[in-house]
Amino acid sequence: MAEPNRNSELSKLTREIVPTADLADLPRKREEIFEITTSALPDGTQNVPYTETTLETNEQIQQEEGAFQWDKIQGTLPPGLTLSTAGVISGTPTEIGLFEFTVQVVYDSMTKTKELSITIYE
Repeated sequence: MAEPNRNSELSKLTREIVPTADLADLPRKREEIFEITTSALPDGTQNVPYTETTLETNEQIQQEEGAFQWDKIQGTLPPGLTLSTAGVISGTPTEIGLFEFTVQVVYDSMTKTKELSITIYE
């Protein structure tokens, strides 16, 4: 009895499960679902070290060092706080107030932005 051609069977099964048109749309669909998932940042207290906070996305490989490049593209972080390219907000805030800003993350040619704010109390 002849052995079945497994490559042919696999190819046929793949075409039935994942049509070629869907494969072409994967990068666009991935771009559509990629997002910054940090929704709120903790408040802080003037002249007290801020609770170090890492911004997050819904991509599972975020732990890969250097995979994501974060930046503040608009607004103002509280004086004394910084945003690293790894998405970590840290430092000691020196002024009180509400500080609103927009962050941007770039990953694998995808770019997303999000408006965030931090309130610093006395």
